[in-house]
Amino acid sequence: MNFSTITTLLHSETQNTDVLEAAIDLARRLNAHLSVVLVGVNAVDPGLSYAGINTTLLTTALSDADTSTADMAAALARRMAREDVTWDDISIVAPSAGLGYALAQQARFSDLTILPQPYGKWRGQVDIAAAEAALLDSAAPVLILPEGQTTLAAPERVLLAWDQGAPALAAARGALPFLREAEEVVVCVIDPPSQGPERSDPGGALAAFLNRHGAKVRINVLPSAGERISDVIMNEAKAQATDMIVMGGYGRSRMRQYILGGTTRRMLEQCPLPLFMAH
Repeated sequence: MNFSTITTLLHSETQNTDVLEAAIDLARRLNAHLSVVLVGVNAVDPGLSYAGINTTLLTTALSDADTSTADMAAALARRMAREDVTWDDISIVAPSAGLGYALAQQARFSDLTILPQPYGKWRGQVDIAAAEAALLDSAAPVLILPEGQTTLAAPERVLLAWDQGAPALAAARGALPFLREAEEVVVCVIDPPSQGPERSDPGGALAAFLNRHGAKVRINVLPSAGERISDVIMNEAKAQATDMIVMGGYGRSRMRQYILGGTTRRMLEQCPLPLFMAH
């Protein structure tokens, strides 16, 4: 598998421009096609508008959203004019509640969606909805970038968090183009199970699978020692001087993680490195 089609998202002329630059950089490096989804947010939910004023409000909101996507399209065309990357743009106008579904419908025909870290000082509901929909509903992997990341060189060292779950395996399969490029892939197994097929060789089957695909793998088994799993992963990534983290996303209920917190939510909030996830 290769990343032949890369998707990213813009919802203003000034937001997510770092992510756009990183997506262009990766598309250029991999000779991939870049698809940019331009989102115009319809600020009025027609189902909640008061009778008698909803038509005026809705017309104005739709006009504003159309103008926004047209401005973004013009700015994108100016930016891409100096690139030899093949690309296209798709304009979507939708209420904020429907943006996730609209993005997922585009991302499902992509090999990789690149998005900004959704939780942070400059982020809002659009970024959160986009990240969750792309991860949960597109059936394609997502690369979440920290603030300020504008390039995506081949990673020298990748940490792959392995818990034997289906999301982690989907992430490992989806990340193969990056894993093959890396000089080393550190398979990190935290609190391996005392029972089950991997009890005597934690991560061994995954390492063999990745080796057969050309990745250079080393297994590192760690105890959580009472720490949050997300902290163990990020601390180990720092200790191993890794350039990227690969892991499954939302192995538990998204609502449970939203209310109680969880590894996926904390990684989306705090990870300082490019974060490759699949569900």
